[in-house]
Amino acid sequence: MTPKNKKIAVIGAGGTGLASLAALEEEGGFDAVCFEKTDKPGGTWCYRENPEVGVGSTMPTTILNHSKEMGALSNFPPKKESNNFMRRHEIYEYIMDYATSRNVLKYIRYKMEVLKVKRYDDYEETGKWTVTVKNRLSGGTSTDVYDGVLVCIGHYNRPKVPSYPSQDLFKGKIMHTYSLKEVAPYKDKTVVVVGMGCSGLDAAVETSNVAKQVTLHCRKASFSDGRDLCSSRKFAVPVELVTSSAFSSASELSAFVLSEELKSLRLTSIACSEFSSFPASSEGC
Repeated sequence: MTPKNKKIAVIGAGGTGLASLAALEEEGGFDAVCFEKTDKPGGTWCYRENPEVGVGSTMPTTILNHSKEMGALSNFPPKKESNNFMRRHEIYEYIMDYATSRNVLKYIRYKMEVLKVKRYDDYEETGKWTVTVKNRLSGGTSTDVYDGVLVCIGHYNRPKVPSYPSQDLFKGKIMHTYSLKEVAPYKDKTVVVVGMGCSGLDAAVETSNVAKQVTLHCRKASFSDGRDLCSSRKFAVPVELVTSSAFSSASELSAFVLSEELKSLRLTSIACSEFSSFPASSEGC
């Protein structure tokens, strides 16, 4: 008697979700379905003008911070003509080429948001799960039982936004780099970027192309030649680097800016980390 295929739910059609579908297809013996919250696959690397909490976000100009050989799938090398440090659109094309070559796009159900994942009543005996999803077009919900669930929602899908004392006193715009897309609105503005991880450095590099002045505020300096280590690009305007043990107050920022003789602060970009969260999971998962 031929064994029955295992029914698997894959949550998210980004790079990991697509690779998981390919692995299930290659292994055989599985009936997979992939629930994708948006209308397109590709996850973080699929550029979206308007960021949505729970969905990865990137700038259109983002460049990979490691070589394509280091980050490539072992059985699917990148194109030779791609940049060594691939640009966002090249990474997206690479992911989509891989998914197409493995014929896994057929498993994706778009505009489907997973609302709840919990253990089935007989989980201890069967290991099965119930998954409740919402069709974002019709608004209807449905629940089904699966032999396994792969959560592939990415590492960075929700911005971690700190708050500071006297933040309401700051008259400029405060935003997280998660929401930074185009830099044209910051032409001739004075920008302060808090934090200098990869997102902070990217924000400083991009805004320096149009801003009057960019200042990086961080706990500890990790570079000294004005080069963005994540993207290997030069700043377009000189970037002031200020280090201190902590950034504790928005009113302190105003004092700091004045002390540096920057008279017209208009934007503060918060480049603190993002984090992964999957609210649909139940306790004990």
